[in-house]
Amino acid sequence: MKFSLMIKLSLIGLAFAALNFLTADPTSAHGGRRVGKYELNVGFVAEPAYEGLMNGVDLRVEIAETEEPVAGVDQTLQVEVTHIASGVSKTLDLQPVKGEPGRYTADLIPTAPGEYRFRFFGAIEGLAVDEAFESGHDQFSAVESAKDLQIPEQQLELREVGSALRGSMDSTAQAQNSAAAATALASAGLALGAIGVLAGVGALVINRKRAPSQPAQKELPQVEEHQPASGVAAQAALTHPVSNKTNGKRLSD
Repeated sequence: MKFSLMIKLSLIGLAFAALNFLTADPTSAHGGRRVGKYELNVGFVAEPAYEGLMNGVDLRVEIAETEEPVAGVDQTLQVEVTHIASGVSKTLDLQPVKGEPGRYTADLIPTAPGEYRFRFFGAIEGLAVDEAFESGHDQFSAVESAKDLQIPEQQLELREVGSALRGSMDSTAQAQNSAAAATALASAGLALGAIGVLAGVGALVINRKRAPSQPAQKELPQVEEHQPASGVAAQAALTHPVSNKTNGKRLSD
């Protein structure tokens, strides 16, 4: 709900900037400089310039002595826009402004407050040009925060919303990376566990194959005990004694 309100406020701000863009005086708060026989007037299209609102580089080129506008500069000249505090730069192509000879623009939306540098490089009618203009120092507007225009409540700037979104996305990405790392570690642990189980089973099988087999014990046949003959005779003698007479007769015979 709050994010939707912010979008609506941003759209209102863009509409306001577009109206200011169309009605702005092209020579107000611009910096001027003579380069060769040419006079260059430089600034933002809409001044004062506000953060997050549609704007553009504004360049007017004319012959200094006669104030005659110079045509065709968009074919041979470019502009490098730099946010001085951050050092971020971007090169833009110039476009002629319809119905206004000698005036050129390059659309942009400044997304941070502070001072900006416009560096024009290339050529004007064969004259080599490399000229830089800085806001404040060359009398054109620095970019201001749009919060000063907001009432009754100040809303987040687009850069602040972007920073919050990037922070949320970074946190989400870190959480996803952590979850992916945990999943990878768990998978590796399962794989190592499976390898350990397989190694244990293999070792058990190998040990069983190497163990010597026990020979089956054969049953010995039972042997009947026989007393020696001498013992049998002695027992019989004791059982049936022979009289002395008989023995003596046998002996005499």
